[in-house]
Amino acid sequence: MRCISGQAFYMRMCLLLACASWTCVPVLARQAQVNESLPIFAEQQLINITITANLDVLLADRGESPAEHAGTLVYTDDADAANARSSAFTTDIQLRVRGNFRKNEKHCNFPPLRLNFKKKAVAGSLFEGLDKVKLVTHCQDWEQAYNDRVILEYLAYQIYNVVTPFSFKVRLAEVTYVDSTLSRKPITRYGFLIEDDDDMATRNGGVISKVPLFHQDSTDAAQITVLSIFQYLIGNTDWSVTAQHNIRLVDVPGKEKVIPVPYDFDWSGLVNAPYATPAPNLRLETVRERRYRGYCRPIEDLQPHFDQFNAHREEIEALVDGLDVTSNRYRKQARQYIAQFYKDIDKSRRKKRAFLKFCRKG
Repeated sequence: MRCISGQAFYMRMCLLLACASWTCVPVLARQAQVNESLPIFAEQQLINITITANLDVLLADRGESPAEHAGTLVYTDDADAANARSSAFTTDIQLRVRGNFRKNEKHCNFPPLRLNFKKKAVAGSLFEGLDKVKLVTHCQDWEQAYNDRVILEYLAYQIYNVVTPFSFKVRLAEVTYVDSTLSRKPITRYGFLIEDDDDMATRNGGVISKVPLFHQDSTDAAQITVLSIFQYLIGNTDWSVTAQHNIRLVDVPGKEKVIPVPYDFDWSGLVNAPYATPAPNLRLETVRERRYRGYCRPIEDLQPHFDQFNAHREEIEALVDGLDVTSNRYRKQARQYIAQFYKDIDKSRRKKRAFLKFCRKG
């Protein structure tokens, strides 16, 4: 059966029929479940966890198919007693290196990780409901700036959470890494957990679409516009709907077209990671220089979406001001960068230049 872009019925049928060749869950059953956030993502205060594993072996395993390595996770927080959850919790986990660019040891000496929980073992804890979850790490041990940039990427996810529920929930953590062989000294750095793809889709009443080759016009018009403006806000050009690069697609019953959901914002101007560079074809000097990569639309069609971002301005700025775990320098830079975005969407001439001069013609 050929999947026809933009027609939800055919895409859902493709997903159902594809179970013979893809690993998937019962689609209709998942669509019937509209869940709230799992406990770990229902709140936002910083959590403290300790991960113990053979770090030399784990961090060296960066091939095409990294293996899972045994470890333990410890979490202690007296505040959880008020939520009827265990305030002292230890569980065995499996860990493996993940990612693409940041998995390469030339770029990061401490790569991103995936934590694999046993659902029965975490029942009744803060981690209840988790199976496999991504942990964004600090990339480099040796420079404090990388610790700050983890927090700025976490901020990007938070901003999109404010704008739309079709976004990945995140939870900031202060993580202590302990080597089980004692060949390394323990280190403590910031990181954050990212909601699983299927959990995000289920929370929004849909399923992850695995249908390949999408044009932006094959996605929900309002949502792709919000996404494109958000990517402009954070100065991110490292995404593509057609290639499904740093984009997940959610198929929701009743919606004619799929919903695009972005992730991975470390190449954005807001984060400004030392390794991030703009794509040469964009002719940008740095990732701090913004470029709107949405399709061309009249300003009057974009204006309701600009109004949406303006309505959330105070909440977004409060998120920045609340980043008391990062340095004043990076918090100030983030505030100024976001303020520039609001100037671009509030002034007529700046709007036309930002969203019409370089927009994608199709």
